[in-house]
Amino acid sequence: MGLVPAGTGNLLARTVGTPDNVQAAARVALTGDDRAIDVGRIRIDDAEERVFLVMAGTGFDAAIMETTPEALKVKVGPLAYVISGLRAMRGRRVRVTLTLDDEPPMRRRTRTVVVGNSGTLLGGLVLMPQATIDDGVLDVVSIAPSTFAGWIAVALRVITKRRRGHERVEHWQARSIVVRTEAPQSCQVDGDPVGDAQELAIRVDPNALVVRVPKLPPPDAPDPG
Repeated sequence: MGLVPAGTGNLLARTVGTPDNVQAAARVALTGDDRAIDVGRIRIDDAEERVFLVMAGTGFDAAIMETTPEALKVKVGPLAYVISGLRAMRGRRVRVTLTLDDEPPMRRRTRTVVVGNSGTLLGGLVLMPQATIDDGVLDVVSIAPSTFAGWIAVALRVITKRRRGHERVEHWQARSIVVRTEAPQSCQVDGDPVGDAQELAIRVDPNALVVRVPKLPPPDAPDPG
């Protein structure tokens, strides 16, 4: 698959280094190197399984996607998500049960659970520092601030790209994940709102998709710097 980024986020393209310029991206799609990457597969409330390549989640992050108007994205670009995020910060934590692979279920009170094949957000921010698109596992993060000060601490943790740094941010890696919430919550798949749901059953399909990426320079090529 070749990537020609033309959306607001273009997170997968950014992760694999695809140029923002459409002509340059098309050139990579036709002549670039092949790279096999993992694919996430998600079943929402027993509906038909669907694919995601970057992230899927429930709670705060999905509410942002759901409430960001298309007109605002056209007008201000990625800043539209920041505006919607500030509006969504007042929500409450919900009870969530997480089951990772064959481990016993874990219970948390959280604002959002995100499962990612890639951990990079807009602006180069890194939500899941250990996430790699071809490592055969998915990364999971639970974010559970209860106050505005907690959100500030979480934001600093993301900005500094630390895996730890705030008690309300937890990370895991797994091949299969089941997220169950006490009541239906907003859900998103690769940034697209998919409505409310109570259960997300997610698994990784390792190296299932070959994408075209920019060619690497030969090992003996001179350093352009």
